[in-house]
Amino acid sequence: MFFLIDKPLGLSSFDVIRRLRKKFNIKKMGHTGTLDPLASGILLIATENSTKLIPALEGCDKTYSFTVRLDGKTESLDLGTEVEPVDTKNYQKISDIDLIVGLENLTEQIPPKYSALHIDGVRAYDLARQGKNFEIPKRKITIKNAEIISQKPYEVTVRLRISSGGYIRSLAPEIGKWYDVDGGYISMLRREILHLPGGDLTLQDSFLLDEISLQNLISYKNLFPHFLHQEITKKQKERLIQGKEIILENLEKTQKGDIFLYHDDFVSWCKIEHRTCKIKKNNV
Repeated sequence: MFFLIDKPLGLSSFDVIRRLRKKFNIKKMGHTGTLDPLASGILLIATENSTKLIPALEGCDKTYSFTVRLDGKTESLDLGTEVEPVDTKNYQKISDIDLIVGLENLTEQIPPKYSALHIDGVRAYDLARQGKNFEIPKRKITIKNAEIISQKPYEVTVRLRISSGGYIRSLAPEIGKWYDVDGGYISMLRREILHLPGGDLTLQDSFLLDEISLQNLISYKNLFPHFLHQEITKKQKERLIQGKEIILENLEKTQKGDIFLYHDDFVSWCKIEHRTCKIKKNNV
């Protein structure tokens, strides 16, 4: 089962998990993608055995809205570090369409030094806080559906869809270059949509931390409608518990993909190939 939280500003993703554990006395929890304390928006949290399904939910695109300030810069590329004013004498507003085209043509970026990425076994943000010199390699990104919400002097607010592993903060100085300023930092960041393989989860589907209840838990069946779902016999269940494969004669020989097999409270996540179900995770 899963909670979908509208995370408030000021809390880390683990802070949210800690509060949910205390509120519902659920020991085992994990999230499908961290959200910084300075960001708000949807956070999908798996509970108990459903944490085994997190790998199937990672790697999805996400839609964010965010505001970039163009009259300053920070080391963390957001308000997590001190804002340093920049020279704006060459500042020049660009059109919405030019900004959209620029964003959607980006194919790579360098993640922020203030990030949780590991550099030789050490978190990048720890190295940054220690004043260490280090490089983070570029990574591929894809940006779609960019739209400009508003433009004001030295400020632009954008909504876009970005591929997994992409950092919105890294877009700020890139956008700054297009306005001819040596700066740019994120002053507002909100995650609005998780584009899961089984369908989108939006802010309208989420609940505030103080208002959520056990009745708001989301079943794995609702998150994985694109998987096959089939009830199995007790004998088949016992084979799966023993780590053995089972054959489902009712499936097409050419059928491939993921399937949930269940008997009573037991659920197994398997991979299908030539009617044979190979275990990926048991007791999900």
